[in-house]
Amino acid sequence: MNETRRGDRLVVSLYLIIVALTGVMGYVLARATDRSLQPELFGTIQLPPTPVGVAVFGMVTIGLLLGVLLALVVYVGRNFDDAARRQ
Repeated sequence: MNETRRGDRLVVSLYLIIVALTGVMGYVLARATDRSLQPELFGTIQLPPTPVGVAVFGMVTIGLLLGVLLALVVYVGRNFDDAARRQ
């Protein structure tokens, strides 16, 4: 396995770990607070103010944000690689 594939797997693994930890922390925080939380996805989709609703909110929000940033990094890396153009 070449180093590019190992690096890709590492980045995807870190991404999944961060999204999973966000879900766990959302669940724990919702359990520790009162039920006054009002999770709302994208300002339109109401989620229940339960630990699972808060966990889903955190996972979708962080997953989407980091996913878009990761996709931009991959796009730039594939299309604007200066090292490949010099050869």
